[in-house]
Amino acid sequence: MNPDISKSSQGVKFLELLKTEQGRPVRIRIESDAYANQSSAVIELFDGDKWNEVWRIPAGSMETPAGLYARREWKSAVPFRADRAELIAKAERILGEDITR
Repeated sequence: MNPDISKSSQGVKFLELLKTEQGRPVRIRIESDAYANQSSAVIELFDGDKWNEVWRIPAGSMETPAGLYARREWKSAVPFRADRAELIAKAERILGEDITR
């Protein structure tokens, strides 16, 4: 699945659904807010009932720029690339299995 990128009045949300090599659903959610401290990047694993956080990048450590909603490239997955890669790498180490499309 290609990521879903949507815009609100003060933010841009990136949502992507992936799977572990064992077929367990994984969700990446990254939000670029107008204010850096309100941005977020999290990867979650679905246990059959609910999504559970596996790893979160603290807002101050994110590479995705704040205020992306006001930029022309808000529709592109490129600004989210570094945080996406970090979330996947951390989750693969924690879960002990690869994450794929």
